[in-house]
Amino acid sequence: HDLGLNYRLHPLAALLALAGIEDLPRRLANRRRIWSAFHRGLGSTPLLQGSSLSGAAYGIPLSWEGDPDLRASFAEQAREHGVPLRCGPVRIPLHLRLQTAVLPFPVPSHASQKAGSCPVAEAHCVDKELWALSAVDMDAISPAQIRSMGETLRVLVDKTC
Repeated sequence: HDLGLNYRLHPLAALLALAGIEDLPRRLANRRRIWSAFHRGLGSTPLLQGSSLSGAAYGIPLSWEGDPDLRASFAEQAREHGVPLRCGPVRIPLHLRLQTAVLPFPVPSHASQKAGSCPVAEAHCVDKELWALSAVDMDAISPAQIRSMGETLRVLVDKTC
């Protein structure tokens, strides 16, 4: 071992991983169905833009194209109507996380890790990013339910415009 590391996987963890891998194609296909149903329900709206990442297995990301000050109140209004919409999930862009991370060793700062070095990503995280469902949520919802949530968001957007 070049670095003196000798990692071993516990047999129980290996069994769980194998079971998860065998089920992965079914879960990913279901998530694609959920993603498509949501976007059929949402349709085309001026304030909410769906991601072009149709294969996003981690959830349903949206981009708020309206007034940044209204994003949080819109998400709250959506939750009041039964749509689990929230701001985020990325509150701090990746390039700024080392500044806030609690690490057992020092990490020298680099110019690319300073606020303002990636203005588009920073603005997106602060003003635009919305999250409709996580991967866990996507596994527990039907296409009809998520399509209804997309339709609800479309109605709320129409009222907001």
